[in-house]
Amino acid sequence: MSTPLKAGQSVNMQMQFMGDLPEYAVSFTDALGERVKMLVTISGMDGSICLSQY
Repeated sequence: MSTPLKAGQSVNMQMQFMGDLPEYAVSFTDALGERVKMLVTISGMDGSICLSQY
């Protein structure tokens, strides 16, 4: 299920990471109308959350 957000809105969520492989992804439509897909991963260096386009 997708929920559209308006410009400037934010979203908070909780995710459990079972390992170091990407398990989650997000997608959105950019200002030019192109769909952007991003993997949600956790950094092995400092534990921060990273978004990587695929």
